[in-house]
Amino acid sequence: MKNKKLLSSLAIFFIAFSLLIGITSCKKKEQGVIKIGAILPLTGSASEIGEQHKMGLMLAVDEINSQGGINGKKLKIIYEDDKNDPKEAVSAFNKLANIDKVPIVITAMSASSMAIYPIAEQKKIVLFANCGHPEITMLSEWVFRNFPTSKHEAQKMTHFAWNTLKIKNLAILYINDAFGEAAMKEIKKEFESLGGKILTIVPFEKDKTDFRTQIMKVLQLKPEAIYVYGYGKANGLMVKQIRESGYKGLLLGSYNFSVEPTLGIAKIALEGSYFTAPAFDPSSESKEIIDFVNRFQQKYNKLPNWNTVIEYDAVNLIAQVIKNKENSSDKIKSGLENYGDFKGVAGEYKVVMKNEWVPKLVIKTFRQGKIMKVEE
Repeated sequence: MKNKKLLSSLAIFFIAFSLLIGITSCKKKEQGVIKIGAILPLTGSASEIGEQHKMGLMLAVDEINSQGGINGKKLKIIYEDDKNDPKEAVSAFNKLANIDKVPIVITAMSASSMAIYPIAEQKKIVLFANCGHPEITMLSEWVFRNFPTSKHEAQKMTHFAWNTLKIKNLAILYINDAFGEAAMKEIKKEFESLGGKILTIVPFEKDKTDFRTQIMKVLQLKPEAIYVYGYGKANGLMVKQIRESGYKGLLLGSYNFSVEPTLGIAKIALEGSYFTAPAFDPSSESKEIIDFVNRFQQKYNKLPNWNTVIEYDAVNLIAQVIKNKENSSDKIKSGLENYGDFKGVAGEYKVVMKNEWVPKLVIKTFRQGKIMKVEE
């Protein structure tokens, strides 16, 4: 009996000792790692957009770590999938904040980011919301981005439509969520301020596939141009079905015209359309761009798009701030607020507020299936 008790005590001791060693080992490993979070739509209606963002993040992390990390520590991004659902995004953020204890979280979708920002402010965690909603950086000093907003896109495109294309009226078809609604309001405001007329404004759902009813309502008014502001499969199907319905007028859009899945779905329907995009050009003869594109192609066997490039630049900006200011939310916030203009692969990023940078936007079009710049 005594021997059994002794063996039992020894077993408990060795189990406890092993657990202690394991915990100590994990803590030592964690001390050599800097963790940040990323909440992206990796499944669902915007999964291809989420993957584009993730590729830029991953490439930047790989390169930073191959060069010794940040002050000798490896950078690690903990990814969470929000499925392009604000409720999922809130759960993911709470997990990253409460369990992973990250000081900063990167997001990609407007609806998710808008749902998260009050919690980020409450918990005093930096939210780097790379989404197009025009107001989010004005709502909290804890929110940052280096992403062009729907307001900047609307200003660029409406002035081009009015001054260069001489369009006097247009219809707006917008995706029915926080991203699309904010964009629609900006497009309407900007175009009407120039003297243009908005004939109709029609929302469409991100999870639907047949938009002919909405399209026929628009076509009955015979608009000179239709501004389609959406993303994902719905955006591509909308453009495709507009052309299939016989519309011969001008199509205007956002950067989403130039990325998957819109690009693959709409294909020839995009011919002759115009869209806004950052000035990044993967065919540039700049050595910096050539080197970046080569590195990207070696890793992913495809050309980078600007969702990828902007996230790549974002991680390098954040890494530089952490290197200079240490890895805590308040230090990262302070470092970002005082960073100023910076140059990335996407070109020059200008500070428009202390928590927001915007890359240069240009107008591009599709000519014979190729993307071409038409106006700075």
